[in-house]
Amino acid sequence: MFTSMNFMAAAGIVGMCAASTLASIVGDPLTITATNTQGTASFVVRLADGTYNPDTGDFTYSRQTPIVLQDDAGRTVATLSSLNFSIIGDPQVNLAFSATAGNAATLFSFSSGLNAFAPLINPTVSGVASLTLTDSLGNDGATTQGNFAGPFSYTAFYNGASVYATRLNDMAAGPGLSTPQTQGLAGVIAGAVTDMSAQYSFTLSPGDSVSATSVYSIIPAPGVLALLGLGGVAVIRRRR
Repeated sequence: MFTSMNFMAAAGIVGMCAASTLASIVGDPLTITATNTQGTASFVVRLADGTYNPDTGDFTYSRQTPIVLQDDAGRTVATLSSLNFSIIGDPQVNLAFSATAGNAATLFSFSSGLNAFAPLINPTVSGVASLTLTDSLGNDGATTQGNFAGPFSYTAFYNGASVYATRLNDMAAGPGLSTPQTQGLAGVIAGAVTDMSAQYSFTLSPGDSVSATSVYSIIPAPGVLALLGLGGVAVIRRRR
């Protein structure tokens, strides 16, 4: 017999699981910096620069025209030829870009804001991080050097500064050539997870280019999804 207490419990489960999808963005969605011997330049993507839905926590930004990164003195430090970024309240963080170093070895940093959400217990992680290096000058080869311990060029974070995984080893491309690298994200984060973010950080050889794509998703544990399913069935039975 389905009692009112059963209904309240089922509704509570549905409410708890629905609440877990609610999200908000903490800080600017994306901050980009480029530093070399010519200076330091930055480009910040703010909520007002893209499309934001505060009800779902979804934010998207896309730009296909060049972004010239200049320091305070107007000197060009680096160039972005394309930039696509999104934070999804589901939750997920996605980033794609193409960048070219200035006339000196250039340190790039692409840092997302926090995608914050109601606690998810023992969630599963899925995703991918990629980087393609190109010798744009065509005569002396190209290199990337990661700035995360390893060294690696990409890090997926959770609960602030906790590191889930580092990916993308140092790379080298011969004269006039391109070298791709892709590594996956897969596993489980133990305990409660309340936010996520992602960052690329690497040094690129002078005048050379990289293109990158990354997807970082955190998925509720199967047990939570099962509870949601049972709660939904209970509610349907109650309504009948």
